[in-house]
Amino acid sequence: MSGVNGAGTAAERLASVKHLVDESSRSAGRQPNDVRVLAVSKTHGATAIAAMYEAGQRAFGENYAQEFVAKCDDPKLASLPGLTWHFIGHLQSNKVRDVALRAHALHSLDRLSLLDALEKHRPPALPKLEVFLQLEVDAQDENKHGATAEVAARLAERLARSDRLHWVGFMGMGPADADDERLRVLYERFVQQGKSLWKAHHPDAATLSPAFSLGMSGDLGPAIAAGSTLVRVGTALFGARGQR
Repeated sequence: MSGVNGAGTAAERLASVKHLVDESSRSAGRQPNDVRVLAVSKTHGATAIAAMYEAGQRAFGENYAQEFVAKCDDPKLASLPGLTWHFIGHLQSNKVRDVALRAHALHSLDRLSLLDALEKHRPPALPKLEVFLQLEVDAQDENKHGATAEVAARLAERLARSDRLHWVGFMGMGPADADDERLRVLYERFVQQGKSLWKAHHPDAATLSPAFSLGMSGDLGPAIAAGSTLVRVGTALFGARGQR
């Protein structure tokens, strides 16, 4: 399919990605509408994002704070109704205020100092910031961020009673060099850890299920099979190079 390789029009690429997600969902015995697509638009400019929005995509993710702020404040994008911004990268302390003022969701909460800063800088006049607790997927992978089990439990306890942050679920990043079978095992363990934390600390655990931001273009199948509810897709939607 051309769109999965980043070729074709924005509408064709989006349709191809959604078809792949639907097929992966069916293969895992799940309903296609269980899994949402987050369009990762890093290095791609307002014109490319607006075209993907016109094709029907509404949720966009960014990795770098400076680029995130520029796009949020771009008049061409700020005027689009229903467009939501997710910050998915590792967030440095000196950039927290910029993101807290603009984001609809943050996927990378992995430490208590970041939680404190988000609560400090999220204005009470805005809706609560949707937050994913980022967990370690593979403790042996030193190149990935994520809270250890001990830190995750403390974060979960704090999130459950926050008046500025709305805890919605968990985010994970798998190792880049693992095969599908190893990814499946890691992701299933990740989902079980998340569900246990949610049940232990979330006030509405009996009626609400956690979201799982898990899986990217190269590992959609194992992530969806393990229980991902949101996949982060960049190149397959926008192509390899940023287009302004």
